[in-house]
Amino acid sequence: MGVQTPQTSKDGGLWARKICCMSAGKWCTLCAIASVVVMVSIPVGVFVVGPMVAQKILDGTTISLPNSTVSACATLEAWVQNNATINVPFFLPSTLLTYKQDLYIQCGGAACTNTNVTFLGSYDSPVMHLSGGESSHNFGARMDLKDLSVIMNEFLVPVFFSGEKIHLILDAKDVTISVLGIGLKGLSMHKELTCSMQTQGPAVLGPWDIPNKACYPDKPDAEPYSGMGYSMSCVSGAQPLTSTATKNGAAIIL
Repeated sequence: MGVQTPQTSKDGGLWARKICCMSAGKWCTLCAIASVVVMVSIPVGVFVVGPMVAQKILDGTTISLPNSTVSACATLEAWVQNNATINVPFFLPSTLLTYKQDLYIQCGGAACTNTNVTFLGSYDSPVMHLSGGESSHNFGARMDLKDLSVIMNEFLVPVFFSGEKIHLILDAKDVTISVLGIGLKGLSMHKELTCSMQTQGPAVLGPWDIPNKACYPDKPDAEPYSGMGYSMSCVSGAQPLTSTATKNGAAIIL
C-alpha cells in the first residue's frame, strides 16, 4: 500500500476524515470532528491569536538608549548611531524585521520655544535578533529630517546648550516580528523616552566625516561632509521635564 500524502485544507478535511474512519472504526464521526477542529484551530492561532499576543509583548517591551549620537548633514539628512537596550518580556527568541521608525520630540524647559510634540524625522530600523529579557544592539541609520529649525530650537539648544531634558517618542506602524519562523505582521510600537546630554563621555564630537550613505546616498564617491556629532542618553519612560517648584519666577530644571 502506498503512503498517502496529506492534503491541504482546500479538500474540506476529506483526507483527514478518511484516515480517521479507516483507523478509528466506530469513532469515525468523533475523530472527523476533532480533525476539522484541529485544522481550523491552527490558522486561527497563528493569524488571530498570534498577532494579539505579539502586540502585547511589544507593548510590554522597554527601550532605552544609553548612547544615541546624531550627526546632521548640510541638507535634511543625518547619521544616527544608536546603542539600544531592549528588554522583551518573552522567553522565546524572536526577530524584529526592518520597519520605518518615526521620531517625535518634545521639550519643556526654559530654553524650549515650542512645548508641543513635534515630528523630528524617520529612519529605517535594521533587523534585530531579540532574546528573552534584555539585549543590547548597536546600529547606524540614515535619518530623513523634517525641519532644520526643529533640530536647532527644540533639540540642540535645549539639550546641548542649556542642559535640559526632552522627550523622545518612537512610533512605528506595520511592524513585523518573527517567532519560530512565523511572521506576525501589522503590529505597532509606541515608546516614550526621556533624553539628556551624554555625561559618560563627550557630548559634542567632531568635526568628523559623516558617512556618504547619510549625506550623499546617490554619490558614494563624493567628498564626505564634515560635521558635528551630538550624543545623548535616553531612559525608558516620559519623565517630568521640569519641576513644579519655581525660583525667582523660573522653573527649576530636573
